[in-house]
Amino acid sequence: MKAKRRILVALPVLLFAAAQSPAQEAITISDAVIDRELNERELALAAAQIRSRHALERYISEGRLRDSSLQRMPQAARTRFLQSLVFNENGVSSFDYRDIASHLEPMEIYAVLSLFGAQRSAGAIPGFAERATAAGMRWPPEMIEPPVDYPDKVCAAKASCAAWDGGVCIGSNC
Repeated sequence: MKAKRRILVALPVLLFAAAQSPAQEAITISDAVIDRELNERELALAAAQIRSRHALERYISEGRLRDSSLQRMPQAARTRFLQSLVFNENGVSSFDYRDIASHLEPMEIYAVLSLFGAQRSAGAIPGFAERATAAGMRWPPEMIEPPVDYPDKVCAAKASCAAWDGGVCIGSNC
C-alpha cells in the first residue's frame, strides 16, 4: 500500500516536471520564432515596391531599374530573372535564383529580392548563406531553420510547390 501511495504522490510531480521540460519549451519557442518569421515575411510583401507583373512593368518603364542591383547583371540574365518571377494575389511566390546567384554579390541579391518583399528567401538559394557570411553579412537574420522556402521548386498552385530546377518556391506565399 505504501508503494502505491508513493507512486500516486510522485506522479503529479513527474507530470509537472515533464510539462516544464526543455523539449516542451523548445516547441513553444519554435512556434514563436515561426510566427515572427511569417509576420516578417508578410510585412516585407506588404511593403514591397513590386507586388505584381504590372507593377514590375511600371517599375521598368519608369526607368527605376537603373537604380537597382539588377542593372549590374548582363541584359540576358536580368531578362531571364525578371521573366522567371511568379506572382499571385499577395506578390511574388517563386523566382529562378540561378542568374542572380551567378552575377550578384549576397547583399545585392538581398537588395534585389527586397524589391519584391522576398529578401528572406535569399537563404533558400544554394550556397547563399556561406557566401553572405564570407562577405561579412550577418546571415541568417534570425530566420527559422529549416527555412519555409523550397529550392528547386515553383509555386504551381495555392499551397503547392512543384519541381523547377533553379527555382525557389516561397512557402509562406504559395
